[in-house]
Amino acid sequence: MLTPENQQTRVIVGKIVGVFGLDGWIKIQPTTDFLERFKKGAKLFSNDLELIVESCFVHKAQIRVKFKEICSIDDAEKMIGMELSVDLSNRPKLFKGEFYVYDLIGCQVVSTDGNHIGTLDDVLAYAAHDLLKVGHVLIPCIKEFVMSVDLDQRIITVRLIEGMLEEPPKPKNRLKKKDRKALTLAAKKEL
Repeated sequence: MLTPENQQTRVIVGKIVGVFGLDGWIKIQPTTDFLERFKKGAKLFSNDLELIVESCFVHKAQIRVKFKEICSIDDAEKMIGMELSVDLSNRPKLFKGEFYVYDLIGCQVVSTDGNHIGTLDDVLAYAAHDLLKVGHVLIPCIKEFVMSVDLDQRIITVRLIEGMLEEPPKPKNRLKKKDRKALTLAAKKEL
């Protein structure tokens, strides 16, 4: 977790979720699309501990990293659960129309007709496209729905379609097992 002192100068890029082998390799669940942040020689932080990447490789959805400062499985196990961050000054340049998720969170979301929808809670990553989460409302993060993003004003303007703002249906109450059995027995007696 970022401390208040470095919250404005760093961004979290992954979480240590396990160890790999006996030599201090760790498993990282990345929270970044920029996997080059873990390349050899990269500098990462865990709280105020500076870590230099000695070697790394991708395995399925995780990254396996060997840091110069972590030399044994014992050292690596102490790191499980810790978040890794990088300096904001090292963040990659984005193309036009691309944004960092942490810059979008907290923006006000309004419809093209001026109605306030709410505050952006999260951006959910899915295979087809990302989704903007505003309360219970999920808005596809594609040009057909996201009309504009103004980071200076912290406003995202979206086009909604019918039904988007409706609450999802509540699951129907299921009969308890004993009530299902009684109903089944009653139906058999009628036959």
